[in-house]
Amino acid sequence: MTEYTVGANEGLKTLAAAAKVAKSGDTIIVEAGVYSEPLRPPAGTTWIAAPGAVIDGGWKGQKMTGADAKAVAVLVNKPDVTVRGFEIRNVAGKGVAVAEGGDRFLMEDCEIHHTVNGGMNSNGTGTPIVGITIRGCHVHDIALSGIWYETPVNGCFLFKSCHDVLVEDTLIERGYGEGIAAGSRSIGVTFRRVTVRDMRHLLMYVANRAQNVLVEDCVLYQQGLAEFTQGDGDVGAALVVGDEESGAKDDRWQHSENITVRRCVVWNAGKLFEVRNQKKMGSGGGQ
Repeated sequence: MTEYTVGANEGLKTLAAAAKVAKSGDTIIVEAGVYSEPLRPPAGTTWIAAPGAVIDGGWKGQKMTGADAKAVAVLVNKPDVTVRGFEIRNVAGKGVAVAEGGDRFLMEDCEIHHTVNGGMNSNGTGTPIVGITIRGCHVHDIALSGIWYETPVNGCFLFKSCHDVLVEDTLIERGYGEGIAAGSRSIGVTFRRVTVRDMRHLLMYVANRAQNVLVEDCVLYQQGLAEFTQGDGDVGAALVVGDEESGAKDDRWQHSENITVRRCVVWNAGKLFEVRNQKKMGSGGGQ
């Protein structure tokens, strides 16, 4: 096991250079500075940011194209990766994405902000992603696609086809999509001591075709900020459980089951609790 240091005055000056040499079991210390490049961590590596270490995607508020929205600042598709202490900002796409292969990913004490297409997205499209832990993070000004695109529903923190997920002691605020969502085909998701506030869409999708979900000791509220109210002037719902469908293939997916919500505080939401069984009939439609 080897420890490497990345920085302007070090032998390794870029994240890419460190990722090229790092092996499983290695630790990479990233010195303070702005790194205008994506991070693609190898399997089994630990990345620890010194105070002031920033991954900057270069987005400065301009309108983005659909291709730009595919950018990812930190992409994890290898197992047993730890990322700790980074500020991740100004991303045209997603701040952090966990793809198939990114099992047992741990992210702690990170700040993610000013992303257009979601803050963190974990999406297993075939084989589930297993064992994601998110702890002590602050995620804000996220899923800003609502400014640039027609449908402002991008998940700010989204888990699809993920098993054994824990998100705790995390603040998610100011976004144009769902604050946090246990999404389709996920099993064994826990949201504990998570605060979600000021989302234009709903605050927490407790389960959308997810099973064995526990939500406890969470705080959810809307302050009624004009920028984050919906088209009719109302604020979004707090807790939603549903079996939404958008196509025939959805009929083969599991239904939401075994959902527990306890010791949570909800204030000033459009609805406290909502159960949906909705089939989308087209863009923006449903029944």
